[in-house]
Amino acid sequence: MISKVSRTWITALVLAGIASSAAHGREPYYAPSYEPPRSYRSNSVPDSIDIQMVENELIGIVEGRNEYSIDLDLGERIVWRGTRGTVGAVLTENRILALSRVSRGWAELALKLNESDKPESITPLISDFLVLMVTDRRIIGFDSQRGRWVQQSVPIHDRIVNSHINSHVAAVITSKRIFAWAWGSIDFKEQRLRRSETIQYVDTRPHTVTVGTDRRLLVFKSGGGGWREF
Repeated sequence: MISKVSRTWITALVLAGIASSAAHGREPYYAPSYEPPRSYRSNSVPDSIDIQMVENELIGIVEGRNEYSIDLDLGERIVWRGTRGTVGAVLTENRILALSRVSRGWAELALKLNESDKPESITPLISDFLVLMVTDRRIIGFDSQRGRWVQQSVPIHDRIVNSHINSHVAAVITSKRIFAWAWGSIDFKEQRLRRSETIQYVDTRPHTVTVGTDRRLLVFKSGGGGWREF
């Protein structure tokens, strides 16, 4: 059996270890306790985009009727390809290509030099209506309503923590702020985190992003125009 004195020493050592961990190397912000899904799918939205590769040519088929083709450059390698619901996208070493139901051709966006050096580090997320690409320096969105790219630079001192997506909304958490974006929106909406504010959880629903911190509740809704604080 452990004596009362031994138990006292053990307790003291454990508490000292906790205090030391808190003082050294503690992250000011942390990701949610769960790992969010990399894609969201609703069984009620039929797939309307198909992407096929024929030799060095990408062929996008929209709603089984309209076909759009684009040639890859010599030696251009595909890193990721995905379709879901009303959108589809391809990530290569040099660029991002996307299609939606309103497309009349491929929407193309070139990667920057520091992004194309490490395209495998780019995080692609896709839902029934949105495509999101997250790099170290940019957040890039494409949706089925506008069929155009939306971009947001990541501030130079921010670090990407996590990314979330649902059918009509998406959010990217950095070490100092939260960026949210909705279907049909022309830009990302920024919400700064306060000094030493800690994110407790992030919850996404088809039209809503909810972020709980140790100080407040933040809500972003598609069509709502921005963040609301409670």
